[in-house]
Amino acid sequence: MQPREHTLAAAPRLPGEQPEQGTGADSSHPNNSSTPQPMTAATKQELMRRPITALWLTPLIALPYALAGRVEPRPVLWLTPGPLENWIPVETHLAPWIYISFYGLLYLSGLLLTAPRFRRYVLTLVVTSLLSVLAFLLLPSGVPRDSVDPDSASALYRWLVEIDPPRNAFPSEHASLSFVALLALSTGKHPRWLKCAAWIWFLLIYWSTIATRQHVLIDLATGAALGAACWWWAGRRLSVAKRDGARTFPPSRNPR
Repeated sequence: MQPREHTLAAAPRLPGEQPEQGTGADSSHPNNSSTPQPMTAATKQELMRRPITALWLTPLIALPYALAGRVEPRPVLWLTPGPLENWIPVETHLAPWIYISFYGLLYLSGLLLTAPRFRRYVLTLVVTSLLSVLAFLLLPSGVPRDSVDPDSASALYRWLVEIDPPRNAFPSEHASLSFVALLALSTGKHPRWLKCAAWIWFLLIYWSTIATRQHVLIDLATGAALGAACWWWAGRRLSVAKRDGARTFPPSRNPR
């Protein structure tokens, strides 16, 4: 008698998206071409879960950030813009719109990822946000807005500075989370135009953080490093968990 063969079902993916390595799909099979496939029930169910995930993930990220910006457990370290930051002029009309579009980049990235990559994405966002808040509490920091004229600023900018005090600068959570979104999109199996659009959006967000005098360059550099480190850790963590699960539940060798 031949031993029973066990295969792993591929995770749901968006129509037309290539299967990722390690999903059990055979790329040499004639049905696994780049031709868009009809959306399956599993894919629809997976996509329906993502807005629900956004409902609990958004306050989980935003509320600790807001609270950390209104407490001072230690003296605030004020980071004064240097020559490189001052080379970028203050912009309070277009830049605030790009600054808040950061949330759109996070949501759009989550909708376009395969199921395994989405789990890694959510885990990375949560860990990055929690580590950022810990840094805000242990080393409170801020960027002064002395160079901004509030009388000539747009209404959106005035509203932004009211709800977001000049705190929580180091590391920049805008920089870390948008870099995670960029990594999730640019390293996946997506069209080249989408990756280029993600890069442009990402760079504009970085520009807006300095143009609105919300951050300085050291905030952006440390934020990107934190996001990259958490993305790498989440990939390792989920990979180890998957291997441990395979050892715990080995395939049966009983004959038919």
